[in-house]
Amino acid sequence: MKHWIDTEGKVSAISYPGATNSPAVKVHLETADRPLEIVFLSYRTLHALDIGQTIKVSGYYVEQQGIRTLYNPRYCIESK
Repeated sequence: MKHWIDTEGKVSAISYPGATNSPAVKVHLETADRPLEIVFLSYRTLHALDIGQTIKVSGYYVEQQGIRTLYNPRYCIESK
């Protein structure tokens, strides 16, 4: 079941796909209530995001094995 989320948090990890894996960049976001995994499908790299940045995200997420996962969300990088 999909649920809508509109939250912000701090990027704590970014993992990039290997050369043979299907393209998807995963970003781990620490939010106020609990962590959120963001998956950017069809991407091999993200030039704008870096660990430690605060971003706002919105979109539908699914919960799999207790982990909230958000696919290709809208996001906005917050200025420092």
